[in-house]
Amino acid sequence: MKRYIGEPLTGLHVILPDDIIDTAGTILGAGKKALEEGAVGVTAVTTHWLASPKAVPKEPSLRSAEAKFRKAGIKVIATNTVPRKADYRVANEDFLTMIDCEEMLAGAIMESLTPGGSVSKLSEEK
Repeated sequence: MKRYIGEPLTGLHVILPDDIIDTAGTILGAGKKALEEGAVGVTAVTTHWLASPKAVPKEPSLRSAEAKFRKAGIKVIATNTVPRKADYRVANEDFLTMIDCEEMLAGAIMESLTPGGSVSKLSEEK
């Protein structure tokens, strides 16, 4: 049995972090529970948006993670570490926001390979 322990979620918007969202079972379970507990909205935030399809025997229309998020009314913010074409982004913009991270990752790699380089300087204001 899943249950929530903590302060009431009534009227709050809940942010659920996850490193990878693949078939979405875990994050959707947590998001649905938050909504049951009174949250007004849920946003999942992830580094890697894989969204692999998985069969849902009783509801074939919910094979994709995308369809599951739409049905649950849960939004997703993801970095584009798994590249997606423009048409995919447009088709899913109703629930999915993808953040480009190529420059940040390239900068981190260059700083780590540079003698005396500092990855932390990438977060300093310019």
